[in-house]
Amino acid sequence: MSENQLQTKPKTIDEGIAELSNSIFAELEVKSQRGLVLPDGYNVQNALVSAFNAIKNTVDKDSKPVLQTCKASSIKQSIWDMIDKGLYPSKKHVYFIAYGDVLTMIESYFGLVYRTKRADKNIKDVYAQIVYDKDIFKYEITHGAKKVTKHEQEPENVDINKIKGAYSTILYNDGTEVSEYMTIAQIRTSWNRSPTKGTSSAHKDQPDLMAKRTVLKRQCNITLNTETGDILLQDDTESIDAYAEEHESTEVVDITQPEPQAEVPKEIEKKEQLEIPLDLPDCLK
Repeated sequence: MSENQLQTKPKTIDEGIAELSNSIFAELEVKSQRGLVLPDGYNVQNALVSAFNAIKNTVDKDSKPVLQTCKASSIKQSIWDMIDKGLYPSKKHVYFIAYGDVLTMIESYFGLVYRTKRADKNIKDVYAQIVYDKDIFKYEITHGAKKVTKHEQEPENVDINKIKGAYSTILYNDGTEVSEYMTIAQIRTSWNRSPTKGTSSAHKDQPDLMAKRTVLKRQCNITLNTETGDILLQDDTESIDAYAEEHESTEVVDITQPEPQAEVPKEIEKKEQLEIPLDLPDCLK
């Protein structure tokens, strides 16, 4: 059946989920036989179940189910983007958002931190902070690496209209700290690369949270881009960082309705009972 037929054929939400799960699990089995490598400890079955539940309850800007309004190929691609990064919707690592008839997977602040810690086991914590006008802020540079040496902030300094910059810090298990700092001008330049040029409601209402995410992403990407073990399916995926910049913050409004006790679709249960090839990765057996 062609994609056009899939898009024009009337179907219920449950039928759409059943069709999606059958297709994804079939592709997963094929890719696994061809050598698909998943991040250590990633339970792709659990991730898929929570993804199907999330997509089942996701609607577009007109409050219509994305399973009925978005292209089938984009829905499948959003799931593969999630698998590519080894993330879990149930842990708020990702969100599924419709742009017209295209569904995209948006990685959250929490997903970014999770992947960074997974990529480098020596990382103890990752965090970000805002620098406001009148804050006392200093950092030193040693061998090209920044380290914040002083940041004093009075409560009255906190004003989202007077953000001077933002920094993120990676704290390693041995106590070493490495930071990244961006001025508000640099941050806005980054925002200008998004489709709305940094004028979305998230940027207007929560510029502090958006600024934190921007600098955090810059620093974390250094770790992620040098960790080959955390990069999967690159030939099959495309970056949607520009969209993430537009819609992301540390406290994203969840457009899905969590179903912690959701019943697993029977089609998924059947797939899980299928005989798994012996050469599959341990996490799929």
